[in-house]
Amino acid sequence: MMKNFILKYFIAPKIVKKYSKWYIETQDWKKTDWRNWVAEEFERLKRTPWTLKNFPKLKDITFDDLPNFPITEEYKEAPEDFPAFITFNSTGTVSRKTIALSKNDMIKIASSIGRTIWLITGSAQFKNGLFMGYLGLGSGNFYSRASYILAKRSLFVPANEWRKYLEKIIKKGPYDLLAIPLPNLIDFIRHTDVDMYDD
Repeated sequence: MMKNFILKYFIAPKIVKKYSKWYIETQDWKKTDWRNWVAEEFERLKRTPWTLKNFPKLKDITFDDLPNFPITEEYKEAPEDFPAFITFNSTGTVSRKTIALSKNDMIKIASSIGRTIWLITGSAQFKNGLFMGYLGLGSGNFYSRASYILAKRSLFVPANEWRKYLEKIIKKGPYDLLAIPLPNLIDFIRHTDVDMYDD
């Protein structure tokens, strides 16, 4: 409970401020600006110890060479000493994978999502979001935290128990953002006949 309080009132506002700044800085970027930024990121990332160990050939590859670089089928998990900010299990993959994201990874993800929110809404956050996800999996780990960041008001419920929360879901509406795993979204839309959406 305390963790959610800290996230909502101290961490989320800083993230919103950071991605808003990123949006303003990149607002006028053209295709070449984005291409150069991605190329710079590639140059930086290919020199990390993990990349040098697992993909040593990348150090001699340029960004322009990447389309011809062979794709590997083997997923290499992050080492034990990886500075993981968040770790979760994959969903919808052939075999189970543990995915670890660093703080820098999370900043980039938040920046890109935040930029998209600005482009859609013209402001830093949605007004009210409904989030569902499976606790312990990527959707639950992400949406339970992101709900405080992506929307000014939000409700997160476990995806496999949404019926139990239906009264609360209706009461907390209307929503201008739904972030729900697709199978649950279809089930949710088919089995709720209440208009709880903000146009």
